[in-house]
Amino acid sequence: MNTMKLANYMEQLRYGRNMTQDEFISGVISNRQYQRYRCGECEMPLKVITKLAKKLRINEMKLIAEFETESLNESKLVHQYFNSVLAKNFVKAEETYRKLANKKFLDAEKQMFFESAKILNSYYEGKISKEDLINNQYQLIDYPNVLSNSLINDAETFILGLIMEFSETDRDKVLRKLIDVDNLFVTHITGKNDSAKLQIIFWICKTYGRKNDYQKVIEYCLKGLAFSTETFTCYIREYFYYYTAVAYYYLNDSVNFKIWISRTIHYVFCLDEEERARFYKKIQKFTDVDPIEYLKLFE
Repeated sequence: MNTMKLANYMEQLRYGRNMTQDEFISGVISNRQYQRYRCGECEMPLKVITKLAKKLRINEMKLIAEFETESLNESKLVHQYFNSVLAKNFVKAEETYRKLANKKFLDAEKQMFFESAKILNSYYEGKISKEDLINNQYQLIDYPNVLSNSLINDAETFILGLIMEFSETDRDKVLRKLIDVDNLFVTHITGKNDSAKLQIIFWICKTYGRKNDYQKVIEYCLKGLAFSTETFTCYIREYFYYYTAVAYYYLNDSVNFKIWISRTIHYVFCLDEEERARFYKKIQKFTDVDPIEYLKLFE
């Protein structure tokens, strides 16, 4: 259990009960120690949790259970908002945003995810420029100083990926950092937002594609597909098939190109009509393969 988040949850309850902080911690711990718990400098012992729970007039086990529920709900809402923004589902994003707009977050990292998604949403809606998008993301993670950190959290990892996607001048150094996090960093990112992890892999694939490093494109597309299969997630799976096919196309590997363009076309056939038509045009434009005519071979 993360006692730093629990301490901040109790702080919210304390405020909601119109109790001063001095009243809350009096006879239990000093203000300095309380702030250390809230900042995560040390773990809060169970005996302290029990005494503070008593001040809130709630059983400590019930307090912990309610905290865990609230923490999960917070994560769920942030992920819903985040995923709606990535999908450019503005109606759903606005609906979820209203639930989070005035919230006091238990988890600073979740708040960072939320702020990043909010900025991205403003860009997608045409409310801010790409330059503002990039600069605001810089501020969220103290960029470029974050590049020198030996450890970075999930939100920082995602925001770095976003900077890599939108800022051409930062692209190479951010790519090096993301790869340096761990050679197989995707399997080590904590948290439950599989879409965020897949989005980072996708941005890495695109970056290697821009560099004409098609072997790396294939390598990371296969990682994306493996992770997608492992987590039963379909998010942007069609792009991993397609980018693999295109990479083989540019490598003049006709055998593997035929295998992967076939997989792409058959997978895209399962998408909704509008998305399928859009993707078929993309395939024909970049590979000279007509998906409709191709599918007729299997009738």
